[in-house]
Amino acid sequence: MLKKTHAVLRQAWVENVRPILVLNKIDRLITELKLTPLEAYAHLNKILEQVNAIMGTFYAGDMMEEETRRHEAEKVRFNLMLLHILNNVIKYLFYVLTPLIS
Repeated sequence: MLKKTHAVLRQAWVENVRPILVLNKIDRLITELKLTPLEAYAHLNKILEQVNAIMGTFYAGDMMEEETRRHEAEKVRFNLMLLHILNNVIKYLFYVLTPLIS
């Protein structure tokens, strides 16, 4: 797979554009490379698998980023809840201890 193809697929993913894979000059597989029809099919299938694998890595990367964002948001919510509870405890202790100190 060419680096340029990978870069174009990445850009399409980033821009949320559906890529169209064009397999041109497939006649050369038989006429110039002298592949049998079965070998030509296997070669084209390998290209499709590579493209699918690349797209799969983009999807997996996005899912990992989303999971990280979700986890960070949960940590923030938990910390805010804990802060609220600690604030209430401090208020309660102040309320209880103030008469004892005076």
